[in-house]
Amino acid sequence: GGSIVVKGQLSAPGNAPGTTGGAVEVLSNGKVTLAPTAKIDVSGQAGGGVVAIGTNLHRAKVGPSVKRAPLANNVVVESGATIDANAITNGDGGRVAVLSANTTEMDGSIAARGGAQGGNGGFVETSGTYLGVTGAVDLSAPHGTLGTWWLDPAFLDVINAPPPTGTEDAGFIPGGTVLASDGKAATPDTINNSIINSATGDVVLQAAQTLTIGANINLTLPGQTLTLEAGGTLTINSGIAVTAPGNVILATGGAGPALPAPPTAQPSPLISVLGAVSSTTGAVSLLSGTGGTISIG
Repeated sequence: GGSIVVKGQLSAPGNAPGTTGGAVEVLSNGKVTLAPTAKIDVSGQAGGGVVAIGTNLHRAKVGPSVKRAPLANNVVVESGATIDANAITNGDGGRVAVLSANTTEMDGSIAARGGAQGGNGGFVETSGTYLGVTGAVDLSAPHGTLGTWWLDPAFLDVINAPPPTGTEDAGFIPGGTVLASDGKAATPDTINNSIINSATGDVVLQAAQTLTIGANINLTLPGQTLTLEAGGTLTINSGIAVTAPGNVILATGGAGPALPAPPTAQPSPLISVLGAVSSTTGAVSLLSGTGGTISIG
């Protein structure tokens, strides 16, 4: 299929009082690239709009519950590229989806902030079979609830290791925090815990197969929640502490919250907690699907 490279500005703002941002879709069945000079803006006075990169607007609006949306083969958002879906005055941040069927690299910046006078943060999904993120996502809300950032490769490890000591060494760049997969079918993507701990929204980490937490996760913003989901095995390694102010959910085998949709259940799902999991003001829930096992200690 063909490829698309965006180098300029695509805008559908809601500048008039009481209006929301519009919608921008960039889709090809080949490769979609946002160059460093690309700027996409669907911010609005009364709410952010919708941006779909590598998929269609319906998928971006409705979310992961849409199972048969068209996808680009690969998507790259290069460092310097920006996507803004902010509420400017009073309203909720918008929705941004950066998706591919194969490899997704998100090295730019995405913002879906709540309004300055009121409103909640938006929803951002960065997804692909192989996922790399060295960019920034801002889902803050000065007078509302934080938004949600959703990441879901097939295999994912949370690590704490400076480049280039991770499992996907070639994916690191200077100052980068997340590695891109090398394309091997069963090789985990790795994300440095620093990018999770600095998130300004609720965090959802999903892996279609396995999710391994090998570094401390410490969310600190009031009410911030953490959801960890795997289709097969979810492991909190020995000596690792996972904490958030709000609710913490660990789920396998399709047993997680309905939104966003949990990964498809794999045979014999397992939650293995060898470290510590805590919430400072909320609840901790461990949920395993049919035929699953929960092991603590």
